[in-house]
Amino acid sequence: MGVQLFIHRKNTPEPDYYSVTGAAGWRAIWLPAANELSLNLVPHLGDGAFSELPPEYLPQVIIQLGRLRDWMADQGHDLYVEHLDRILPALAAVIPGEDKVSFG
Repeated sequence: MGVQLFIHRKNTPEPDYYSVTGAAGWRAIWLPAANELSLNLVPHLGDGAFSELPPEYLPQVIIQLGRLRDWMADQGHDLYVEHLDRILPALAAVIPGEDKVSFG
């Protein structure tokens, strides 16, 4: 089981869906990278803690994912860079109080 992002935009019937990573990549790459970079929120994206991301965490999650994206680029993890290049603008467009963000 991998990690997915869902953005539930106000007045839309279906959430926007983004694949973050598969289970193997999460364990082998994302979690060690988050640990190395001291990204305290990233591990919670895949552990069920943010089945609905509290709006006050959104800016911090965007910053941490941006740092992770740069690390992924430096390490040559191009597929994850592509995923994050789609995810980061989508998260930046979230309207707190109207849209809901969840990770599963």
